[in-house]
Amino acid sequence: MSRVVLIAPGDAFEARARDLLGDDILSVAPGAPDVVVATLVQLKRRPEMIVFGEFMSTDHAFAVADAARSVADGMVLLSDATDIGGAAATAGITEILSSDPSDSELESLFSLSTIRAAAASVTRGPHRPEVFRTGQIIAVTSPKGGVGKTTVACNLALGLAAVAPRDVVIVDLDLQFGDVASALKLDARRSVADAVGKTGARDASLLRMFLTEHPRGLSALCAPRSPAAADGVQASEIAYLLRQLATQFGFVVVDTAPGLTEHTLAVIENASDLVSITSMDVSSARGLRKELEILRELDLIPASHHTVLNQSDRSSGMTLGDVEKIIGVPVDVVLPRTRAVALATNRGLPVIADAPRDAASRGFRLLVQRLHGGLTRKTWRAARRKENVS
Repeated sequence: MSRVVLIAPGDAFEARARDLLGDDILSVAPGAPDVVVATLVQLKRRPEMIVFGEFMSTDHAFAVADAARSVADGMVLLSDATDIGGAAATAGITEILSSDPSDSELESLFSLSTIRAAAASVTRGPHRPEVFRTGQIIAVTSPKGGVGKTTVACNLALGLAAVAPRDVVIVDLDLQFGDVASALKLDARRSVADAVGKTGARDASLLRMFLTEHPRGLSALCAPRSPAAADGVQASEIAYLLRQLATQFGFVVVDTAPGLTEHTLAVIENASDLVSITSMDVSSARGLRKELEILRELDLIPASHHTVLNQSDRSSGMTLGDVEKIIGVPVDVVLPRTRAVALATNRGLPVIADAPRDAASRGFRLLVQRLHGGLTRKTWRAARRKENVS
């Protein structure tokens, strides 16, 4: 079924629109940009068109359009103002009509939506309900850099891909300095910044053209090569992007930026699972404790939460008990510091695949098992045999 969203259209325009499309019309209040986007992403279907009505100031319409460009296929502005074409295009508005368009103009405007609705009706059949897949969104976070967050995320993603090939995607949301592409030895031609653009946001299935494929059955959406390209990526776009990916993949592993940035909070808010990482030093452990306290205050910690102690080393002067006492929660997985991890990182092949018998690999497999509820030793052996054959 088609979906056209009207924002501040006025009673007369809404009545004319409903005469043409009936219940396919939805009217939304002209609130703040983030409020409007939050309303749109909650809809069961992605809007095919947003129409900004005459009872909305031009500046307000531009602000909402700029925030909502990733959640609709087209945006139309009803306005009699002149010399606004450039600003409208910059905001993502695809067409401008007069505040009182003719019947033929309205029919032309809505014809594409009507055709799409008819085609979808034939494809699905009159009584067949739509089924939406929802994969796990796994947020991998740390309060500071240098604790091996990307190493954990890449090993986790590759471990999941070993038992769920072509059903795992890793997203690098350290947008300015992410190095998932380097850690996996990938030549990524498209990035997150491309995927949240207008073309990538049209349909979840189109997102695959922005992914880079790893030879071991893992897909990756990498960070932009230029830090400047990250400036235009909004948190609302990230949230929508992850939900789209979760309809295409069973596991969406997200390597976030250090700390609680706006983007990271958007990831955690939409996550089904949270992996919190600390290393074996007082500063990192205290940082994690503060991070968890903030997330508890915001009520953002998912029910599935896993605490990982990375780079565990007996010569650090701390014990596992010391770390747990500082962070205030038990450690679920301990990943020892080993030479194999450093070697694998430099080779661009995570240790879980490069040195599967290493102690760190055993820890990563435990983490994978915690995230993949149906995983057994038999499954692991079968996956290992398949990898060795290939």
